[in-house]
Amino acid sequence: MKTIILTVKTWRNRVNGNSYVSGRIVTDYGTETERTLYMPFGYGDYQQAEHDAISVLSAAREIYGADYSTSLTAYCREHNIIYQYNHAEGCLLRDVKAWGIA
Repeated sequence: MKTIILTVKTWRNRVNGNSYVSGRIVTDYGTETERTLYMPFGYGDYQQAEHDAISVLSAAREIYGADYSTSLTAYCREHNIIYQYNHAEGCLLRDVKAWGIA
């Protein structure tokens, strides 16, 4: 794997003060082996999304030897993987829910 692009959207429930996130992970962008993985809508913020991305990538067997305590940034640095993180906050609830669905 040469690249990981993590794009997350967040929504904040103003009534209860909770944040929710969903995301898409694109690996090997622009190559024949390009693959898109989805992180479903869940509780947390943009920092939580990086930890969730580790779980999704591990489950899809895209990365090895990383656990929940591993930083995605550090993992990419150690394995010479180009990592790009995009974050859109203040999104509508319906947009955040739809973003994490394949």
